[in-house]
Amino acid sequence: MQVIAIDCGRDTLKAITGNRRASIKSTVGEPRELKIGDYGDYDVIINGQRNFLGELAERESRFRREMVSRSKIHEDTAILSLTAIALLASETDIRVVTGLPVEQHDQATKKEYINLLSGNHIITVNGQRHNIRLSEDDIAVGIEGGGAYWARKNRYLNCIVIDIGSRTVNVVCVFNGRFRDVDSFTLNYGCLELENAAENPGDMIASQLTRRIYADISKRLLSIKYPVLLAGGGAILLEPWLKQYYPTAETSEEPVWDNAIGLGVLGDMKWQTKN
Repeated sequence: MQVIAIDCGRDTLKAITGNRRASIKSTVGEPRELKIGDYGDYDVIINGQRNFLGELAERESRFRREMVSRSKIHEDTAILSLTAIALLASETDIRVVTGLPVEQHDQATKKEYINLLSGNHIITVNGQRHNIRLSEDDIAVGIEGGGAYWARKNRYLNCIVIDIGSRTVNVVCVFNGRFRDVDSFTLNYGCLELENAAENPGDMIASQLTRRIYADISKRLLSIKYPVLLAGGGAILLEPWLKQYYPTAETSEEPVWDNAIGLGVLGDMKWQTKN
């Protein structure tokens, strides 16, 4: 049995199984026959439908799509996730664990996500064919930000995880070793704000975004007495400013990969296996 963990980020999908990883820019575009240049990233056919993914889509597709919607329940999520599964699958008996933002982590949305990925899929990636079969029981859905908690080898009994992605900030409260729903939430903006502000945002814009994050978190959590763990790509970009508000905040060695790593830990626990 092989467990594949997928963090389908709005900017980049990260997937991991054992010591192997796959990273795909979250861009999908229409295919075309290339007369010049190399392919780069991924030319993919899933169940008869062809698409360009990642940098190939950015360079060669005129009508490329990015993961800008709030919901992840749409075709592009399936295209990116199934491609990552095909790239990493080394066995036929596969289990998949992925994540949703806190605000979307309800039973109905989890069911939709599982239905999106389940089924018998014929996937061809850059000419290599893969047959992937996933039942509903083969797929689990965790919490974005929660994965970052499980990625830590030494876990606090009580802590706050601030997971800053490109389009969301997920705040997850851990109390007595369990996620606390009442103090966990999603802010529907992220580091994409820096790109929207300016091509070269500079310290001032980063500082303003950090103040906004801190202010919105403070509205929900009036005082934070627990250790703060920073995760996501925003932890790298905003760490100097975040530490002005959370001086003892901790960032892992690989914050971009925290969710994928932690979701993999959850998958191994659920199915009691190691890759």
